[in-house]
Amino acid sequence: MPNSQCAAVPAFSISGEQFFTDTSVNFQANFDIAGDEDNVQAFQWFLDDLLVSNIPGDAFSGNVACGTHKVGLRILSENNWSGIKELGFVTCQLTETQAIIGPVVITGGQSAAYQVIGTFSDGTTIDLTPSYTFTASGGGTFSGNVFTADPLSSDEDYLTETITATKGSSVLTEPIRIDNADYADAGFLVIDFFNYEYLDIVGYIGDADVAKNYQPAYTGNNTIWDETPPRQPLILASDFVTQPTLNWRFEFNLGRLKSNYPNKPNFTFYIAGKAATAFKVNGSINVINMRGTMLLVGSPGSYLPTVTGGQDLYDITPFTSQVAKYDTQGNYNIADLQTILKIEFAVASNTFVKTTSSGSGTGPVI
Repeated sequence: MPNSQCAAVPAFSISGEQFFTDTSVNFQANFDIAGDEDNVQAFQWFLDDLLVSNIPGDAFSGNVACGTHKVGLRILSENNWSGIKELGFVTCQLTETQAIIGPVVITGGQSAAYQVIGTFSDGTTIDLTPSYTFTASGGGTFSGNVFTADPLSSDEDYLTETITATKGSSVLTEPIRIDNADYADAGFLVIDFFNYEYLDIVGYIGDADVAKNYQPAYTGNNTIWDETPPRQPLILASDFVTQPTLNWRFEFNLGRLKSNYPNKPNFTFYIAGKAATAFKVNGSINVINMRGTMLLVGSPGSYLPTVTGGQDLYDITPFTSQVAKYDTQGNYNIADLQTILKIEFAVASNTFVKTTSSGSGTGPVI
């Protein structure tokens, strides 16, 4: 019903659910302009066209018999009565399904809200949260419907617990995982290239506001160091790897970059190169959590970066890109190389966007 009113009567509406799972109902008068309720002299609520005499205020609550009904409201302002606003509703409307809705993964020490949502046969939903009591099998506590996870000890990667929502005989459960903050946080970016030996290939950081930006790591110059104490590598590059599949690897120290630049929302990484012949190269991208340590193992000519002690955050992501033919072998100048892969890493979400080369152009920008 539109909010048109008689002159000098504030515009208002009735808010409330249209479906209730039991006989308990509640409705509220809402005014289009804040403060207009102060000018109301009286409220009159109606149920199924009959005046309800014992509800004088701006809210209607009570128990209504099962079935289809309508609630009405009119207001008196400056000695003028408004028309009657109406809203239809149904009580004792049973939902076909009920489910706990909320995050299935939460980090230790953080909080998250959960809801119970019921779905009717026509697909409409209702929030049943206020009528349920929430508990957890462990790992934290509920205050109302908000779960706060306990911090995990340093030797725990994660916990699996169950949250329960109970209303009488209705019991709903949902498994959740509580991650250690280090376990859930990206620490290292690992990029592998497969099945091609003759590459002049480099990796570098492409952010102008980051120290050591545009300084490439490559075979023979395998490490780009961050000099901030304690000294750690920012980038590690392999020499040619004589494995059946893996031939080249680059690693970027996300954890150190995030520590050095805590307010920076994202970082950009590049792999650039050329080859003896133009071809398509295959590879993979992996993100490992903060529990690892980035190392360069082997000896000159056979160095291979690795991460020890960490866990993969996601499934490994494959990619295919184009590599152009080089003019002069052994050229590791970024300006003379073609970008093969660009990674834009978002800190808040621990996710990345990859862009591969179209096969043409040179320089650090795709």
